[in-house]
Amino acid sequence: MTKMYLEDLARVAGHPAMTHAFIDQLNQKLREVHAETNRLVEKRMVASDPLEDKVGLFRQQANIAANRKASTASALAETREKQLAKARQLEEVRVKLAKAVEETGAGVSKSTLGAGTDTASSLCVPKAEDFQSYVTALRTKNATYKEKRALLINLRAEKGILSRTVDLLKEVERQAKRKLDSVEASQGMSGYWDTMAKLEKVSEETANMNQRKGTVLEEMSGMVARLNQQINARRDKLAPLIRELRPLRVKAQELTQLHADKKSEYDAFVASRDAQTLRLDQEVRVLREEVRVEESRYHYLNAALALLKAQQFRLQEEMRGYLTTTGAATGDGTATGVTSITVKRRSYRDMYLKRISEQEALATTLKEELKDLETNESANLRQMKLWTDVVAILESKIATHKAAEEKKAAGGDFADVQQMETDRLLL
Repeated sequence: MTKMYLEDLARVAGHPAMTHAFIDQLNQKLREVHAETNRLVEKRMVASDPLEDKVGLFRQQANIAANRKASTASALAETREKQLAKARQLEEVRVKLAKAVEETGAGVSKSTLGAGTDTASSLCVPKAEDFQSYVTALRTKNATYKEKRALLINLRAEKGILSRTVDLLKEVERQAKRKLDSVEASQGMSGYWDTMAKLEKVSEETANMNQRKGTVLEEMSGMVARLNQQINARRDKLAPLIRELRPLRVKAQELTQLHADKKSEYDAFVASRDAQTLRLDQEVRVLREEVRVEESRYHYLNAALALLKAQQFRLQEEMRGYLTTTGAATGDGTATGVTSITVKRRSYRDMYLKRISEQEALATTLKEELKDLETNESANLRQMKLWTDVVAILESKIATHKAAEEKKAAGGDFADVQQMETDRLLL
């Protein structure tokens, strides 16, 4: 089964995508097969065989037996399930009864130990009514069990009878089939019965399909009639509304035309306004650029004017501080004498001139010193070398003097002598 399913899947996957032309071709083939099936069914109905009716009777009996067998098997399965459930319930009741008996025995044994035995036994031993109801329920279940068991035995017997009947019918069918095969072989029509069975099956399926089609067509015709009735009812109901709708439709057309005219006017107005807005935006951008340029020029000119004012103020201060001349005149306006007083003040000019002269003098002095250094370079180098040698000699003398002082402090010339020997005269 799985192999066939995989083969079908492989065939479907390998088949190209279905187009409308391919589907139409398949539908055409299906119609041809249906037509051929109908022709074969008509041919079979014309040439009917009485033997086929007998075999059909046997088949009908076999189908009835198979149906009864299936129903008997289902009833048997249900009975077995019920029996198992009753057995489980019976086992539970037995367990409960055993527990109750054990508890009752324990209560009786405890009653012999001391006082209070009546109360303890009354708590452990079940009441007579409960035990009676339990016994009644158990008898009822036992009767039900016996009935179900008898039914099961009857069903098993019927199953055996039906099985034997089915076997006999199968044997009869096999014998009839062998006779039919021999007759077909003698007539030179081998396989005719199988073909007719297939054709019968196809005819039954076709009849069922035609019946379903007829049912569907009847349902469709009834539905169409109901729909037509509903449509007519709705049409009658909507007739006054339609009559009221006609003048409203005319008015709606007029309003639609008016709306279209107003919309065209509005669109034209919006287009002109957009064009005007665009032009004004361009003018605004140009004017803003001009304003920005003029503001920049204004600030630049203000800064330049401030610089000029500062320079003018410094110039005025310089001129005012450079020389101040005061003159005296007579009361009648005729100059009888002039007294000039020149007051020298510190001005930037004087300070800069003084600094310039100082720097020039310093430069002259440095040039002269440089010239002297270049002239006396060799002599100065020789003198520096001599002084270096003198310093080295003096440092050596100081080191020698320090060593002599240390040696003298340690013992003089004999400071390094480890052992003294006797002086001897050698001839």
